[in-house]
Amino acid sequence: MTGLFGLNHSLASITVTWEAGKSPIIKVGLNIQITTLCPCSKEISEYSAHNQRGMLRIQVQGNPGELLPSDWKENLLDAAESNASSCLHPVLKRPDEKQVTERAYENPRFVEDVVRLVAADLYEKHWVSKFKVDCSNEESIHQHDAIARIVYDKSRGHECADDYFTLI
Repeated sequence: MTGLFGLNHSLASITVTWEAGKSPIIKVGLNIQITTLCPCSKEISEYSAHNQRGMLRIQVQGNPGELLPSDWKENLLDAAESNASSCLHPVLKRPDEKQVTERAYENPRFVEDVVRLVAADLYEKHWVSKFKVDCSNEESIHQHDAIARIVYDKSRGHECADDYFTLI
């Protein structure tokens, strides 16, 4: 709302594997902090709902022998932020905070929702052959964290074991 800017950060990684006689394999990853608002809390409360900060980790493998798009980081960041209840901002004044909290309230998400929605976006990207998406929330009113994960190989057409895709 106020138009103020600040630097935000995400941890990005790139791994290239190449063996003689084979096509190179490029894997990239992005760790993004997000906000989620609990759908159950919203449903049972008269005027409020609890929210939490989450860490969303997206790891993808490109198609063997192909380059990734130059805007791969923006692609992954957009998949994360568009599917969270709201994104985090480094600078917030009161009008900004109002907009962020209201956006979260209108977009309640469990960690499972976030992971499924991001996975659906990655599945649609032609340059992604495999992906791993996991999210963990630091619960604000529970003594445990909430976690969810999907590991998927598009060439096999199904989910895979967690150790199938290691990157970060």
